[in-house]
Amino acid sequence: MSPRARLLPSDDLRVEAVVVADESMLPAGGGVVLNWRRMGDSEFKSVPLIQGMAGRGVYLGSVSSAELGGHSTEYYVEAQLGSNGRSGS
Repeated sequence: MSPRARLLPSDDLRVEAVVVADESMLPAGGGVVLNWRRMGDSEFKSVPLIQGMAGRGVYLGSVSSAELGGHSTEYYVEAQLGSNGRSGS
């Protein structure tokens, strides 16, 4: 997947993140989240990322074009570590 700076109104926002951590530090279910919002909104929405088929710390997720509504969007990815670790973005 190649990065793009701009989406067409019909494009979904697709994110691929590589988490470089011991996977035993992540809570059950992954603990990797895409936080996004339309420009101008005050609150971020969260979408859990799922581990890709190849594993190896690759997580995938998307936000549909309908949810984005053609607006500019900002986002960040957060790995929420278990009780023995800290989160990072």
